[in-house]
Amino acid sequence: MRRNSTLSLPGRQVGFFVALLCTRALFAEPIAQTSELSGRVLDADGRPIASALVIFTTSPVDDGGQSTYSDSTGLYRLPTLSSPIGQIRVEALGYRPLTRSIDLRSSGTTVNFYLQLQPLQMDELIVYRPRSKDDASFVETITVDRRSGDLAQLLDAATGLNTRRYGGLGSFSTVSIRGSTSEQVQIFLDGVPLNSASGGGVDVGSLSLAGVEQIEIHRGTAPSQFGGNSIGGVVHMRTRGLEAPQQTHLHAEAGSFATRQLGFSHSGHLGLWHYLSLADYRASDNTFRFWDDNGTEYNAEDDEWATRRNSDFAALRILSKAGRLLGAHRLQIHSTLDWSHKGIPGLGNNQSLHTRFDTWRHIAEVNFYGPHTRGGSMRLKSYYSEQRDTYKDLLGEVGTGQQHQRNATRSVGLRGEWNVLWHRDMLANAFAELRREHFSPRDALRANESPNASRRSSATLGLQLEKGLFDQRLATQIGGQIERQRNRFFIQGNGPFTSADTLRSTGVLWSARWSLSARLSARISARAHSGIYRRAPSFFELFGDRGAVIGNAELNSETGHNSDIGLVYSAAQNKRIGVELFEVAYYRNRVRDLIRFIHNSQQVSRPYNVGKALLQGVETRWQARLFSRLVTTGNYTYQRAENRAPFSFEKGRDLPNAPRHRLSNRIALRTAPWAAWFEHQWESRHFLDRANLRPVARRLLYHIGVRRAIGEAIELRAEMRNVGDNRVADLWGYPLPGRSYALAVEHTFLHP
Repeated sequence: MRRNSTLSLPGRQVGFFVALLCTRALFAEPIAQTSELSGRVLDADGRPIASALVIFTTSPVDDGGQSTYSDSTGLYRLPTLSSPIGQIRVEALGYRPLTRSIDLRSSGTTVNFYLQLQPLQMDELIVYRPRSKDDASFVETITVDRRSGDLAQLLDAATGLNTRRYGGLGSFSTVSIRGSTSEQVQIFLDGVPLNSASGGGVDVGSLSLAGVEQIEIHRGTAPSQFGGNSIGGVVHMRTRGLEAPQQTHLHAEAGSFATRQLGFSHSGHLGLWHYLSLADYRASDNTFRFWDDNGTEYNAEDDEWATRRNSDFAALRILSKAGRLLGAHRLQIHSTLDWSHKGIPGLGNNQSLHTRFDTWRHIAEVNFYGPHTRGGSMRLKSYYSEQRDTYKDLLGEVGTGQQHQRNATRSVGLRGEWNVLWHRDMLANAFAELRREHFSPRDALRANESPNASRRSSATLGLQLEKGLFDQRLATQIGGQIERQRNRFFIQGNGPFTSADTLRSTGVLWSARWSLSARLSARISARAHSGIYRRAPSFFELFGDRGAVIGNAELNSETGHNSDIGLVYSAAQNKRIGVELFEVAYYRNRVRDLIRFIHNSQQVSRPYNVGKALLQGVETRWQARLFSRLVTTGNYTYQRAENRAPFSFEKGRDLPNAPRHRLSNRIALRTAPWAAWFEHQWESRHFLDRANLRPVARRLLYHIGVRRAIGEAIELRAEMRNVGDNRVADLWGYPLPGRSYALAVEHTFLHP
């Protein structure tokens, strides 16, 4: 029998290592220091510059020195300078390097640096002139700092996002933006789409944060480089670039429920090539306790504490990147391999003991980009993605009968982008993409009855124009795309003696969008957007999968009419006290032929076109400095996801899994060498069914964390999640973990 909240042997070893370093940190003698330098790196408009390299040297001929990087707020810190007199050099991509002599005895220990823009070939685009600083879309950029948890937990605190989970670390999790379904959200990794025609939504719980440096969340409108057929929005994960200094990084973590993580990364250069290699392993038994009502909600006599079983999870990520210059152009090669192995525990009151689900995914990508013509740039990208899933339920514990499926999804794509600047104030972006997806299901129990492969081929053309007016005080964008799809679906019969059908179809999807941004003052801007988006049903929605989902071959494509309008206040972030960012937006999305998975019983769900839906709400986001070292960031969203289907029992009701209120706030305190943070998340109740008869209770969660730096190479971190031990459930009655802790240590070796 497994013990609850007990580390396995590897977990004990990691825990002992972390405890040893913590003891050393607490009882070590203070490091002698002569001076401390901190401040912010900002652009000419006072906006923060993240990942800027700050180097301190004692003389111009000193090749060593001390260095650090600025965070997402532009903050940098050099805690132990060897001398109060020296030179500071600040470097950042897209900005002119700045070198300044400094004497802390006269200038003080807080110094801000302002960098000027410089035309530079960057990873994603060629910058030839400053564009309008007011983007017309509502975008939130999350810098992935060193914290415990997974991608689902990180996204759950973002503005307008809502994640739904089946359990603890690594469990199946989906993401919703502005009340959308997971199918309506496009998720990219370094520009490669993770959504596939096979469907089912992207399981963000199985995606590792290892190597991810930044996450961009586009709410509502989708940029042209991502296509545009996204009713909900876009989540784009960017891995670390190749510009980092040559270094080796080690990471170890241990926590509740036998959770453990080990990571290694190394970056450097070999001749003209720059490279990055990374390996990360994480696992958890997820043996947390939960309150089991035994399926009798109104009978408390049989309620008892139970331990989650068959909920273990293990995952491995191996990431490799390499790139070099070819004249004025750049060539980059990426390879990402993700493997996960986990159990499917089933409902809290009816746990499965043997059901397993394994995933293996490999993405290979080649990028070639650089200047094309005078005032223009180009990018050519080719990628190959392969994912293999194995679902094993030999006892029929979760699905409808015995299941042992081995499915493979292969995607290959070729994409070209061209950017041209016309007449100094109009920017044109055009793209063309070819993509082919191949879904091959295999029934290991009934090899002679395995369905044939399904295919989807698509060709897409898109164009976006951006025009600046009145000295860039007003900017407007107009764009659209057209996509032609050719499908071959294989529909299995419903009964054991029914024949299967192969359906072929050809369709055209198109989308159009328009947006406007206006700079009302130096700190306030207004933004507005309106667009039409369409999404074709996936293979998963059409013919089901994994036993627990029944397909529906009669589904129609979804159509969304999205619009939003709002104001953004952005102040220079060099104040000791004050509001640095405040954003408020109203959105209104009308969806026709909305596809929703409806839970028909405790074990089976089926997708339906529920007619019409109206999704509207108000989003707010803020960042404020309470004191010089105390910063608060957060967001609040009110939404009304109204079902407008013509059926009386559901018309006017809330759509499933769409809470009306969500609040998230984080307070961080930094005082070298310590840093601490506190976060709370509140969510109102929501419903699992269309008639709003099965509610999910509201939740209030608290998380705390602290970290300490030992010199410039070692960092210790301790975190506790769900401090109040609030026992909550999520999708279809799947319980979530209670109170949990994590201890971590990181060591970075810088190579000359």
